[in-house]
Amino acid sequence: MEDVDPEHRVTPVNQATLVINPGVVPEHRVEFITPLWLAYASAFYFPQGKNEARLPPIYPLGETPEARQLFVATATPVLTRWKLDDQSPHLPRQVDILREGRVFVVEGELTSHRAPSWFREHESAYAYRTLTWTNLGDLRIPLSFEVTRENLVSGWQGDGGRSITAKAVFTGSLQTATLGASVSSFIPQIPEVTRVEENRLAVAPEKVRGITYLTKKGRILPLSEVRTLDAFQWAARQQGRPLHHTRLQVWYGIFVMVVALVPLATLLVRKTIPHAKKHQNH
Repeated sequence: MEDVDPEHRVTPVNQATLVINPGVVPEHRVEFITPLWLAYASAFYFPQGKNEARLPPIYPLGETPEARQLFVATATPVLTRWKLDDQSPHLPRQVDILREGRVFVVEGELTSHRAPSWFREHESAYAYRTLTWTNLGDLRIPLSFEVTRENLVSGWQGDGGRSITAKAVFTGSLQTATLGASVSSFIPQIPEVTRVEENRLAVAPEKVRGITYLTKKGRILPLSEVRTLDAFQWAARQQGRPLHHTRLQVWYGIFVMVVALVPLATLLVRKTIPHAKKHQNH
């Protein structure tokens, strides 16, 4: 029988899609999300009074998509340098995520090697720059910005061979901006029927991501309930994660208890019947 995602047996009509990721940094799965977050929503992330620290990865290091995915799963802090604007809300002028002379590849598991000498000049794996600024009320925000990332694309070659590098440049510009959000209303209302993609268990002992379900009356399930979903078991199987199946354990425990009680019940009956007959003779 085909192993079908419980949430995809019937295509439901949902009003919205919500992706819940671990940590405070948006997961780098869609290229445009990270630059937008850096440009307009990252001021709180950078420690004040510093310009360098090891931080949760804004952009996961790794020379392949698989390596970057594992880098996210391990939540490895990376050396990050930045300069913030001196005007409120103190958004970054520039951000560099550094390799520290290492390249990350997958060799059964996430592995780092010393970068080949010719590649060490590419120290910044991910670089953000605000190009121009504009004012919005009392705030100064980016009007245009640019992101450059560079990776090896043909794997680990060492000093004996030069791999090809891939360099991607993304640019963005602000078209319109209004002051409309407040702290009390900033978090959007969750529609009653929302498709949720739960990824917080990716950094839990289960290491399972992409668990999908539909909300009822806009209620987001706590992780304790997510673990009981058929969608959780399905995602775990798809990702090859060994799990202790809670439901199976419960039924197995009940079965063992019943089997263990049968001999005890039989013994009690055998002891009770002769006693009853003896009592009748008196």
